[in-house]
Formats: sequence, C-alpha cells, structure tokens
Amino acid sequence: MSEDELIKQSILEIRRLKKELLQLKLEKNEPIAIIGIGCTFPGNVSTPEEFWQFISDKGDGICEPIKQRWDLTNTANIDYEKNFFKGGFISQDFSEFDPLFFGIPPKEANYLDPQHRLFLEDTWKALIDAGIDPKSISGSNTGVFCGITHSEYLQMMLSELSAEELNAYITSGNCLNFAAGRVSYLLGLNGPSLAIDTACSSSLVAIHNAVQSLRAQECNMAIAGGVSLMLTPQTFLLLKNGNMLASDGRCKTFDDGADGYARGEGCGVVILKRLIDAVADGDRIYATIKNTLVKHDGKKSGLTVPISSSQKMLLQETLAGTDIEAKDISYSEAHGTGTFLGDPIELEALNAVYGQDRSKNEPLNISSIKSNFGHLEAAAGVAGLIKVALSIYNKKIPAHFPVSRLNSNFDWENSALNVVKDNLEWPENKRRVATVSSFGASGTNAHAILEEAQESARTKTITLPVYKKKRCWYKSQGTDYTFQQASYLFSLDIDSVPTIREHRIFGTVILTGSIYLDTALKIAKEWLGEKSLHRFSFGNVTLLRPIIFEKQCVDLRVTFEKLDFVNQTESYRVKFFPQVSEGEDNDCMYASIDIQRNHISAVKIDPSYVNKCKEVYNGDDFYGKFWGNNFILGKPFHIFDKIWRNDGVIAVGLCRPIDFIKRTNAYGLDPESLIAYLTGLLFKGALPYNRIIELDSQDKAFIGTGYDSCFFYESLLKEELYAVAEIKKCSDDHCQYNGDVTMYDVEGHVLCKMTNIVFQVIDRSAIPQIASPEKRSVNVENKSSNVLRQWTFSTELEYETYPLIGDHLTFEFALFPAVGYIDLAIQAIKKVDPSYKFTKIENLKIAQPIMLHKGDKYKIRTLIDKTSSHDYVYNVHAYSDKKNIINKEWGLSSGAEVTDLPQVPEEILTFDPEVVNTYDVKYNMKEFFDLFWGDDFILGTSYHFMENVWRKDFEAIGVIRNFENYKKRIGIADLTGCFLQVYMSLPLAMAAIPDENLKKAQGDEATCIAVSVKRFVIYDDSGLDHYKELWAHAVLANKDVLDNKWITDFKFYNEKGTLVAKVDGVEFHIMKKEALELLKKSMETVEINQIDKSIDVLTFLQTEVSDIVGMEVSQLDENIHLGELMDSIMALQLRAKIEKHLAILLPLNNITTTKSVNELASDIIIRSNGLLI
Repeated sequence: MSEDELIKQSILEIRRLKKELLQLKLEKNEPIAIIGIGCTFPGNVSTPEEFWQFISDKGDGICEPIKQRWDLTNTANIDYEKNFFKGGFISQDFSEFDPLFFGIPPKEANYLDPQHRLFLEDTWKALIDAGIDPKSISGSNTGVFCGITHSEYLQMMLSELSAEELNAYITSGNCLNFAAGRVSYLLGLNGPSLAIDTACSSSLVAIHNAVQSLRAQECNMAIAGGVSLMLTPQTFLLLKNGNMLASDGRCKTFDDGADGYARGEGCGVVILKRLIDAVADGDRIYATIKNTLVKHDGKKSGLTVPISSSQKMLLQETLAGTDIEAKDISYSEAHGTGTFLGDPIELEALNAVYGQDRSKNEPLNISSIKSNFGHLEAAAGVAGLIKVALSIYNKKIPAHFPVSRLNSNFDWENSALNVVKDNLEWPENKRRVATVSSFGASGTNAHAILEEAQESARTKTITLPVYKKKRCWYKSQGTDYTFQQASYLFSLDIDSVPTIREHRIFGTVILTGSIYLDTALKIAKEWLGEKSLHRFSFGNVTLLRPIIFEKQCVDLRVTFEKLDFVNQTESYRVKFFPQVSEGEDNDCMYASIDIQRNHISAVKIDPSYVNKCKEVYNGDDFYGKFWGNNFILGKPFHIFDKIWRNDGVIAVGLCRPIDFIKRTNAYGLDPESLIAYLTGLLFKGALPYNRIIELDSQDKAFIGTGYDSCFFYESLLKEELYAVAEIKKCSDDHCQYNGDVTMYDVEGHVLCKMTNIVFQVIDRSAIPQIASPEKRSVNVENKSSNVLRQWTFSTELEYETYPLIGDHLTFEFALFPAVGYIDLAIQAIKKVDPSYKFTKIENLKIAQPIMLHKGDKYKIRTLIDKTSSHDYVYNVHAYSDKKNIINKEWGLSSGAEVTDLPQVPEEILTFDPEVVNTYDVKYNMKEFFDLFWGDDFILGTSYHFMENVWRKDFEAIGVIRNFENYKKRIGIADLTGCFLQVYMSLPLAMAAIPDENLKKAQGDEATCIAVSVKRFVIYDDSGLDHYKELWAHAVLANKDVLDNKWITDFKFYNEKGTLVAKVDGVEFHIMKKEALELLKKSMETVEINQIDKSIDVLTFLQTEVSDIVGMEVSQLDENIHLGELMDSIMALQLRAKIEKHLAILLPLNNITTTKSVNELASDIIIRSNGLLI
C-alpha cells in the first residue's frame, strides 16, 4: 500500500470513528419525552389536570390523619402533640381495590401492600393519559422503574398474624422488588424491572435509571415513578423523637419559621420515550428530560447531613451534559424539606450554579411542592418532576405556597433567587427550561433538567370528552403541525346525549346529523382557537352512511385536516370513520364536513309570510301526521308550537323557546362560555343551531344593542324563533329531495342557515335490524368494553329452533355441532366488525359439548376479545335454562383464535379427481350413511350432502355438487365455504378409519365426538354459489397410534383442483354413553333432592376455589379460567385438596392452563369413573 493510499485510508477511518463518537454522544444525551402522567396526591389530586389546578390555586393538602387509617387514641402510651401527626394524606380508601380487573386473586390482594396496588393503578392511569391501551403493550420492550422505601404494611401484618397465618403471599405482596415486578408481570412487559430505594430521592433516581435505560436501548418505553404511603403512626413517633418533624405539621420551605418537615404520601408515574420515537408515534409531549444525574455526598460530618459542595457538583455536572447555559434556566423546583439549616444549603448550591450572570429582571424562580403536599418521601422526586413538566406544558411558573418571612439564614439580597409569590407567565422569547432536585437522607442525590419540546417536536393534543362519560378518556393519537392534520379517538355512549335514543328509523337508533356538526365544531375550536372560529361556518356536509347504535357504545375516529384555499376561503375538513377501520377511503367513512372562513351578510325575512301558507298545524298534530312508526322523533325533537305549510314545498315553524332551549342542551358551553364564544362576532348569521343552551330568561345582564355578541345572546332568549324550510324533488323516482332550512328571530334576522340538504327515501332493508334468537343470531348486551377491546353477546339455544341440532344425535341427545360454535363466533365478531373476513381459526377446543333433549333450552354467551387489529379470541359459554336449576353457573363450551390476514398455502397443491379410481371402495350417499352412522350416532338429512365417498385405509374422499339443494335442506342460506368445510369433516373422518378401529367407535354404548381442531385455514373465501364442485380429502394423521382417539387432516379443492381450504388436526374421542350423560349433568346444578356425584364434585370445587382465592362462591366469575384466577401456589393448594378428599392426582397444568371449575369437575368425574376410554 502506497503512502498516499495509507493516508487516504487513515482519513476515512478517522471520519468513521468521529461519526461513531458523535452518534454515541447523541445517544448518551438524547432527550427523553414525558408522554403520560398518572398520579394520586394529597388534596384529592388524581389526574394531571387536577394537579395543575391544585398548584395554580396554591392548594393546601395538609390535614389530620383520616379516621379510617388509624386511631391515635390506641397508639402506644407516649405523649405527643397532635400536630406532629398532621401531613399530606390522600383520601383514598385502600380497601377499595379491584383485584380481578388486574388478574389478582382476592386472597392474594389481601396481603398486597397498598403501595404496590396504588403504583399499579397509577401506572394504568399514566398509560391511558398517554393514549396507550395497557393491553396493547404486552410483549413489548417496556421497562418499569419504581421508587419505594417503606414496608409498613408488612410490619402491621407481622405484628398481627399468628405463625400459622403466615403464607407465601406476604413475601410476594410486600417485598419492595415486587412493586415493579408485578406491573411487568401483569402487563406482560419484557424490559428492565427495578424497585429502587434511596430514601427520599427514590423516585427521581428511578426516573434517572429509566432515562439511562432508554438511552442505552435497553427498552423502548419506560414506566417510572414512585410511591409512599403512611400506614402506621409508629413512623411518625420515630421521626418526632428524632426531632425531624415540624411542630405544626407543615413543610415551611424557605420560611424563617422552618423547624422540620411534614410527612406526606402519594404516588406519581410518568411514561417516557426517546424523543425521536415520541415524535414518530405522534405522542403528546408534556416536556423533555435533557439530562439526569445521581451522585452521593461522600464523606461528610454525618450520614444524614446535607453538604453544599456535593450539591453544587451534582448541579454542575448535570448542566454540563446538556447544551443549556445556566442563564437559560428560569425555574428550579427545589428539594426544600423545610428545615432551618437544610434549605439554606440547597439555596446556596442553586445560586452558585444557576444564579450567576443574571440580571435582577431575570432571576432564578424557585418553588417546592413540599409546601403544598408535605414531604412525599419515596414519591417526592416524581411529584416535583410532574410539577415541572406541567409548568412547562402550560407555559406558566406556579406560585410557591405563601411564606411568612424568608429564611434569614440565607443572603437573599445578594442572590439571584426569587421565591415565586404569584403564578407567572413563562415568556415566549426564551427557552422554557427548568430543573428539579431530590436529595436522599442516606446521601444519594438526584437532579434533572427539563425543557419544552421544540415546536417541530410538539404535538397538539385534544382531549375529547365530547359527551361527558367515563368511557371518553381517549387522547389524541398525535398531531403534526407540518401537515396540519390530526386524528382523534373518542367513544359515544347512547345514554350520553338525551336526543340519541329519540331518533329511531324502523326501530333502530341512528345518530343525528347535529352531533356530527357539534363534534366537528368542537375539534375545530380546540385546534384553531376560539377566536378564529368567529368567522367560520359549515359547508359540504356529507353523510355517507349512518352511525347505527347496535350496541351501547360506538367508537369513532375523527380526522381534521387543512385544505388548500378554495375561492379565497380558508377551509378545513372533518371526517368520521369507525375506530376499527385502517384506511380512510369513502367505503368506511361515516361523514365528511367542511368548515370554512367566510362573512355572512345580514338577511331578513318578513314574518307576515306565514299568512300566505295554506295549511296550519299545532305542534302535536304536526308530529302525529308527518312522523309515524317508521321514523320516530322523540319529545326532545318536538320543538315547534305551530307549523305553516304551503303545497308541501315551504314550511315555517314557530319554535317553543323554553322547551327547545332545555331539550337541545348544548354539549359543551355554559352561559359564560357562550358569551365568550360570541364576543367580537360582528356579523349576522353563523351561529350553529345546535349551540342553543338553557339560560335564565330573566337574566338581562349581558343584553346589549347592535349586531354584536349580545344580539345573538338575546336572540336565543326571544319568545319567538322561526325556522323556514324549502324542499324540492331532485330525482325523477321521488327517492331524493333537496332542501334549505333557515332560522330567524321574530324581527327576521338570520340566526342559522343550512343549504342544499339532501334527503334520501329508504326502505326497511337499508337499515340493519338486530335479529331475534329465532333467527339463530346472537343479541348484543350492554357489556361492550372499548377500553379492553372485549365484547359479550348472548342468545338462547333451543332444540327446536337451531338448524342442524335435531340431525346431530348421539344416543338420545342432540349434540351441538362444532360448526355451531364457529357460527356463534362469526356472528358475534361480525357485530363488532361487519367487514371482517375469517381466513384462519386456530386452537378450536370443545371443552364441554352442549347436549340437549327435546324441550331443553340453553343460555349461550359468546365473549370476543380483540387482541390486535386483525386477530380475535372467542369463547362460548353456556348453562342449561331448566326451571328446576337453582345454581346457574356458566361453563366454557368452546373457544378459538381467529384472524383475517390473507393466507397463502405453504406449497402448491392440486387435486385430480381421477385419483378416486385408486381407492378400494365407492359409496353413494345412502350407502355411506347406512354403513358408517348407526343407531348410537345419527346424522340426519341435513348432513346427507356428499354425492359419493371413496374409501381406503387411513384415507377418504368426498364430493358435493348440488349446492342449491344442500342450502335448502340445511335451512341456512348464508353459509359460506368456511362453514361447509368444517361441516364436511365429521362424516368423512369416519370413512378414513380402518375397519377394526371403526368397529370400536360403533360399539355398544360408545360413540365418537370431535373435541378440538388445531387449525382451519381458508385460501378462498367465496361462498357456495362460486363452487360447482367441492372435493374433500381426509387423511388420518395418527395412523400409527390410533387407540381410542384419532386425528384427521382435511384438504378441500374446487372443481379446478385448486386448494381452497384445509383443516389440520381434527381430534375425535371415543366416549361411553355414561360419560356423555355425566358431562350433560355437570352443566346442570339441580335441586338438592336430585344431587348426584357430579354435583358433589362441582360443589366441592366451587367451595375450595372460593376459599383459596379469597372470595364468596357467588363472586366467582362464571367466565374466568382457573389459570387466570389462580397462580401456581394456589393451584398446588387446590391439587392437594383434590388428592386428599377425592383421591385423584391431577397434572398441575390441568388447573393452571385453561380449565374452568365446571370443566375441571367434568374431568374429575370422567377420571374417577374410568369413562375416558
């Protein structure tokens, strides 16, 4: 290599290394975004909004101990001052915890430290605040970092429980490490999980570790915070005897009267992401963390004594790791415990590092949340960090709790520090940077620097409690200023707006157009600001398809985008989509509304016009004549006292002012907001009609003159309002009409105008109807949960009403067929997602088959759980509805996983019909069923659809050709190919069994039933009408070990020989008649005089499970699997009881996998009687 080449290569290598070093430096100092906050603090603070309001109002969270917490009169015989026990208490009753919501058995929850419970709850709240479904992050690389110090709950239990009462849950419920580990376990998180104890600095140290973990790529998102609760008075006594507590129970931070600290309690959790990821995901960003650092004081005069030099070093090194100068920092949230000597030491460090080179006009503003809440100990650091993040987000520096006289042990005159007395606006002309400190009693100190997200990184978030219900917690999924487009999610409850239920077409509740307008206006107002809306109006309102309330709640996704200028008018477009839709095409869009900036000139109408109309109706006559049974407008829509009509073209209505104002209650404006909304409105005519709200008609305080806001305010209160409608036909077939509606006051001034409204005439078939049980459809109950993406559907199943049951008989039972469970699941999922197309069903199990006699009736409940955008899990539960049943318990009958992702065969397979010539025997349909289906298992005519069957050992082929006759015979016209293929499996499987095994399956008092399907894949989802022929090929998969069960694989081909579907791993069991009878009885808990062994087992299990998990028998969730209710410790306890009392040793996974109590009872019965061959 020449010298020039060597130099050239060296230069390239140096450049590469510099680039790597730069990248490492960037990663080391990468900003971290705070995207979600969950909290519970003194002063009834439980949300970020309540936190901000509390500190903005200089809130005081100090109070006496809650009576339910402890009784001081029973405390040890020690003299004390009552004020020592004052502090920042939260009002939450720790016994109010929903363990089953988090999958925790109630018995385990009794031993669970309330700190662990609270941290779990606030983690959930923080994720929700970040717009993240907690279920959606299972399996993600998310870290959990929890600052926690005390174990007072453990101390209480150890002092109260006897040696016999001690158990393993005391360890897992109280050891500090489980506070973080349980969150990771319950949410299914795979990132780091740490509980950190550095005394008072624990939570800020936890956040530091989270920041470092994110920068080191150890996790992609972090849950970080801290928790501390005051559960015993003994800790107060210890601190009081150590002269650490303030005499009046207050942290008098920076005050000359500071004499110790006041204890506080609470929990704070923040959700963190790397800034680049938060921006890419469109997250709302409260603030960014520029740098954090943790250091120890080292050797000093005492272990718990603070030292100024160490604090200075901590601040200097934290600042050095950023691109920020000391003078850029406007606000420091101090540790500020309120001790006479401790506060000046911290003030000296702050002034030395951040107070230099400042003018008197730009001081370093300081404050401390401890003066409001008390010292939250392990949660103190995160409380300060949340305060700083909210201050940056709201662009204000909140006031410090009032100080009587500044601490005289610090030279305030010659410092650059300013204790904030009143809330300050944060200037726009400089970077919004702030710091927060948290110092630990053991000498471990933490410091963090936060900054406002740059404008290019900030996202504009709109909370849409459009209709104020608990469900409406959804947050923005992100807004990008560059593209001027946003997407919002919200949930509309049928009970949230009075008018929704009163708007019915053919009996079906359909959303009114006014709510579209209201939602569009609310979004635009939030996005553009209220003042800019004063010159906007609606245009091009297009309702493409109605929002139909087939269940209690409808989830919507609303997009808002800026359009190009049209005719010199600034325009925006609001679109409404189903929340589950992936695209934004018009096929799935509900509605589109344009909002335009324009000026509407004054328009007047002559009220005497009504004298020219030929027909006059009072309000009741009008609604009775023109609104019949097919389109019902309830009383909230009855707003007219009198209507004048002229040849069906023009109509004028006189509104009922008081009733109208009450019933069209605006969804977001109170009187003061209305006045503010109208202020500066100098034109006439753009007030949306659905903004009329209830006001005191006697209140004339705001009434003015002229066409200003007071004119419109007054107009709404006038005793007479007129609505004029003009309509004309716009299609020859009388199916479409076009109209205009204008509202005027009595003087003829325009209040609102809607033009070019198109009305469509429809018939009943255009409106989906909720089917009845007789139509074999599931009926929606009010049990949908869009937070957890779970839905519950129910129906009744009768021997006489459901097709196929009477033709699927074993012994004297009608056995509900496998295809029936798939039918229930498909109908239920179609209710949730009408466009869903099944392409694969996996792990279908028939755990407890439904068996009916004539006259029997079963309650069926289908649970749907959406696990991803394409996947669902369903479970079908049932119980017998006989009148003599007293203890009705749901039993799991079947379950499976489904997807709609397109499926591609692993290999190209084709079928040649000529292959049947190589088979041993050919049967026509009658011969086949006579030979293979005898007296013990009868398949009726509904199953007689294969023209011919060819058979040889381990294989069989069948063909269907006449599909029309098949559909008529089965009585179900809407079956698709997927039903048919499963439906063909059972009959054909019998033909693939060798003769010697077939005789066993057809033996006396025994038959075969299908118990599971491994996989069912559809490559072609065409219906029956697209097939001329359908060939099925069955092959035994376990031909070497048949014994008493067999597994069969099926492939299905069309007339061209193309593979259209396959069914893998259909497992059949040979069952004795007695086993089936006991299985049926296990689903029926009968009266006492009819109890047999099966009921004894069921009752025993219900009692023992309830005792082990710590709940009443009546509280057992009828749908829950034991694996979800019990952990391995509880499962071992149950197995031991079963072995002791029933003399049966069960495999542990029989309890910890997917069995319910009913299934486990059936399993035990079968094993104890030797009924499973």
